[in-house]
Amino acid sequence: MSAQHGGVVVWTTSHQPIASLFHPSMALNHQNYEIINGLWLPYESPGLRFVRGIRVERNHRVFLDAKETRTASPWGLERMSRGTAGGPFQSSQSRYKYDYFPQLQGQGAWLYALDTTVKTWHSEFGPGDERVHAPRGMQFRPSVTGEGVLAPPASRHGTSVLSCAIGQQYGVAPKAKAFSVTITSGRLEGTSDSLLRGLASVRASIARMRLGASAVVLLAGHQGWERAEPSWALREAFGVLMRSNGAIVVTSAGNMDENSCFHSPGGMDEVITVGGTDGADNYITAYGKGPCVSVAGPAAKIRTAAIQWETSTRSTEGTSMSAAYAAGILLTALSRDSPLRPHLRTSEHALAWLTSVAWQDAIQNVPEDTPNLLLRTIQRDV
Repeated sequence: MSAQHGGVVVWTTSHQPIASLFHPSMALNHQNYEIINGLWLPYESPGLRFVRGIRVERNHRVFLDAKETRTASPWGLERMSRGTAGGPFQSSQSRYKYDYFPQLQGQGAWLYALDTTVKTWHSEFGPGDERVHAPRGMQFRPSVTGEGVLAPPASRHGTSVLSCAIGQQYGVAPKAKAFSVTITSGRLEGTSDSLLRGLASVRASIARMRLGASAVVLLAGHQGWERAEPSWALREAFGVLMRSNGAIVVTSAGNMDENSCFHSPGGMDEVITVGGTDGADNYITAYGKGPCVSVAGPAAKIRTAAIQWETSTRSTEGTSMSAAYAAGILLTALSRDSPLRPHLRTSEHALAWLTSVAWQDAIQNVPEDTPNLLLRTIQRDV
């Protein structure tokens, strides 16, 4: 016999008592439900599904739609979880509220952050070093020789980005875990070579850990600009991650006034590319735009973790932060007990879901050909 988590429910539409459909040798010590002709069994025996006239299904978990509220949160979390209530949001201080479901905080989901090094021991990721991993085999920085070079000390960019995604106070998914994959120097600048090496290490890790569609890959940056040719090598590599490894890829639309379709991987159809808005729901037109932008999110006066000491914070801005919020929302949807998890098996599925539940037509001054969709955290009706 094979053990089942929570056992199985067996039932029938027959008028005969369900116990009479089983062989007498089966000890059925559990009471009939009475409302339906069925009962619960602690396990599923090999031939159970071949018993004529009965139906077998796993003992599904049933969740109460009870939200909890985290206080002292950044304004972006309140905007994404509560809609327009409380806005416009003018302060970078953490005085807002974030509504969430306790069972949907990223439990069992993993994030791969392709960025600068991260202060893994910051209190946002604590306690200890259990939630954020930064193995030496995932640390690369640009090298003219094409060889991986050990990354510099922790940078504030990677630390801020990761805190928006999985931080305990500033993040969307505080129970998710992450790998910090360093692909840039301290000047926030990398190369195709360092990124390709980082992507190769991500692919190996996903395969080794058998994560598949429970992994989100975040590049809070991009290659290319409007007058440059995109990197087809990078697009091919991201495509391999999505097609062969089932990874969900999220990237920022960029902080320059240009079409994000020229970026890599932002110009790819399956990639989730995130633009930026301010506290008054205006699209920040100085940031990336165009039809390749999937959705926009809070990107101004964002309170995040900083690197000066273990509890330090800072106010920052940019589509790196809105992309991290998007990654966090996906991590909550991929939580171990999430009913959405089985349906988000590819980056394309994740993109379709994220845009379908976004706040519709909530943004002002949206550039031409750019979708009017604002990030939305999981609500009871989605």
